[in-house]
Amino acid sequence: MNFAGTHPNEILRAAEIARERGAEILSVPLNVPSFPAYPGHGYFFENKKFGIRELALAGKKVSAGTRFRREIFGGKSLPPLRFFSAGTFVSGIRDAVLPLLHFSGSGENFSAVLNLFLGASSAEVIAQIERAAELFSETKNPRGNVSLPHFSAPKEVGGDWYLSAAARMIAEIETGTVKKIVLARAQDFSANAAIDSAELLGMIRSRFRGSDCTFFAVPAAEEKGCAGTLVGATPEMLVRISAGTLETEAIAGSIPAGGEDEDLLCGKILRDGKELREHRAVVDFIVERLGASGLSPAFSETPEVLCLPNIFHLRTQIVSPVPAGTSVLNVAQNLHPTPAMCGVPEESAFKLIAQTEPFSRGIFSAPIGFFDEIGEGFFAVAIRCAEIRGNALRLYAGSGLVAGSVPAREFSEITAKLSAAIPQRG
Repeated sequence: MNFAGTHPNEILRAAEIARERGAEILSVPLNVPSFPAYPGHGYFFENKKFGIRELALAGKKVSAGTRFRREIFGGKSLPPLRFFSAGTFVSGIRDAVLPLLHFSGSGENFSAVLNLFLGASSAEVIAQIERAAELFSETKNPRGNVSLPHFSAPKEVGGDWYLSAAARMIAEIETGTVKKIVLARAQDFSANAAIDSAELLGMIRSRFRGSDCTFFAVPAAEEKGCAGTLVGATPEMLVRISAGTLETEAIAGSIPAGGEDEDLLCGKILRDGKELREHRAVVDFIVERLGASGLSPAFSETPEVLCLPNIFHLRTQIVSPVPAGTSVLNVAQNLHPTPAMCGVPEESAFKLIAQTEPFSRGIFSAPIGFFDEIGEGFFAVAIRCAEIRGNALRLYAGSGLVAGSVPAREFSEITAKLSAAIPQRG
């Protein structure tokens, strides 16, 4: 890693001067020829449709929305500071991380930055420079070409609970307690060796290559002394703000792929009243929330079909011009949780989910993404994902229950979604 052709001692002197001026961050441009490999930790996002490729390593946790006084080494032009976040289903977006090392984009739009936190002593800055060099070395020598270990057969978390629970939720819908509720399932696998998150993410990316999915890897909170990583390929964007335009989408209503011609399946889901009702509930929710925030959302009244290798979804894309001062962080917080992940009305559905599902969702179905100082950024919803903790793997997926839902059909739909990240059994 070349620090813009500059010796680290010069960077250290610049950091001391910046600290004396009251700066909290010194950003140093790095000479890195190409986007490095995901090393199995940190934050990684890739969405080819939007030209997104981000890798954020180490860094400092801050409160979402925190602003920093920043200097840039050498006075060069750099993008605004970018923060990364993985919330939870229960709390939404809480904290964010300003990375020590940040790689973004590709080609002429590629940037590599070292963000030094200007603490109380030069020793702290030196330690950060040394840590950054170690991290960059990991990206040049990734744990690639590591075979996944052998996995056990899946174990349904909570046992045979889903069908009876889904029937109870449908009864709640019929009595008017809720109009829609999303129930999720989880499956546990155990492996005969530690699971390499970079390798599993590579497998998922290979399965969904060419799709509109966002591939991601984010840290999961430590549990029982074991840090975790969530990796996946989510089809659902929560919100994106770029160049004065807001984009979001409603993805709800599903049909398993396979067994029939693609055109026939597309026609089938577009005529399915139950799937159309489920989808429209999500569209109406998003449009109402955006309108309440002073935005002017526009969308097509007729959904399109998003075709993935294992499942088809109804999708409506929604756009709006962005008034001055609008932050992607605030919009994401206002939209979470959408009916695609919770239900309608939100409060009642949320309470029923907490009472019914036999596990904590954690990051599953939470907002994950990044935002910058000028209010732009991107958040997806953490679905079609696998949580890795040492030798243990947990998969999550859910489906929306509305009037007319059939528990067995919903169970099959979730099984199709779970197949997105199921590893090959040994």
